[in-house]
Amino acid sequence: RDARAAVRCRVMMLGQQGEGEAAEGGTAAVRQIGATGEGEAYDRRGSAGKDEMAVEQYKLVTMLRPAYASAWFNLALVLKDLERTEESEKAYKRAIELEPEKVKYRQNLAVLYSGEKRYRDAVRVLKEALEIEPENSDVRYNLGLIFRKLGDNSQAAEEFNRVVVLNPQYKKAWLRMAEIYSKQKKHGEAVNALENALRIDPGDAYIRYKTGKEYYYLKDYKGAVEENNRSLETIRDNEIG
Repeated sequence: RDARAAVRCRVMMLGQQGEGEAAEGGTAAVRQIGATGEGEAYDRRGSAGKDEMAVEQYKLVTMLRPAYASAWFNLALVLKDLERTEESEKAYKRAIELEPEKVKYRQNLAVLYSGEKRYRDAVRVLKEALEIEPENSDVRYNLGLIFRKLGDNSQAAEEFNRVVVLNPQYKKAWLRMAEIYSKQKKHGEAVNALENALRIDPGDAYIRYKTGKEYYYLKDYKGAVEENNRSLETIRDNEIG
């Protein structure tokens, strides 16, 4: 009884927050879908018991303030962490209904769909987000990742190209472009993309390793050895540091 009273007290405090404030446990940064296929949501993790308590809190907030989109959004995040996918999807959709202009709601719903391998639904939601913010490089990057999962490398490359036009410092987009070019055996273009990534982060040992590999495919063995040596030097420097 005391625990429930504490929850209700906390809920009342949450219910008094301004519409623009995220409830405790939420954050403003959207993580990307991830190149390996697993969906990634907000960087918010806790014990199962805390997550269950958070679900109860956010549900009570949505009862007190059913038009509070941030509460529905945070509820969706926690439900996803608990792998209660259907409930999470409904909460995301409710947040979108209440604040359709918020791109991050659609981004995270797309992450949910990606994790469930509902790639067509993810594409649809991300395209809706681009109608709101056509120059959002993160949305375009995520869309490129989804196209890759669908096996549509040409469309994925097109989205990654748009990303680097919008933001030339987007290292991961250059890397994903290089991976596509490599699969297409366009090794010269892959090297160009990787060199752009290295201009952004010269100390990335993995990208240097990938660059060396592309030089090897081009039969530029000197370039391959140089990049592999630089990769090893970078690793040693990081270990020393």
